[in-house]
Amino acid sequence: LSALFLVACSDPASGDDTGKYTITIVAVDATGVERLDANQTQATEGEAITLTATLGPNRKVGINIPGITVTSAVITTSGGTSTFIMPATNVVITAKFF
Repeated sequence: LSALFLVACSDPASGDDTGKYTITIVAVDATGVERLDANQTQATEGEAITLTATLGPNRKVGINIPGITVTSAVITTSGGTSTFIMPATNVVITAKFF
């Protein structure tokens, strides 16, 4: 199981009135049952977010590909799941399946 993810952050003023920021996942070239899931769709700054990838046979998901820049959040991967600490901004995670 290989899992690498891109996290891009948007305008910090975009949180809702409860202090929660959104987590949006964009799956590029996912086939069949492939997907990337976060354990929640909104979070407050400092919360740990867990990402889990579901992959097809012999497939990978990655971010270390030309033209993609990793910004803001640091993602740690271990045992098929990845985590990051929610920043004080909305987060968009783009996962490229191949």
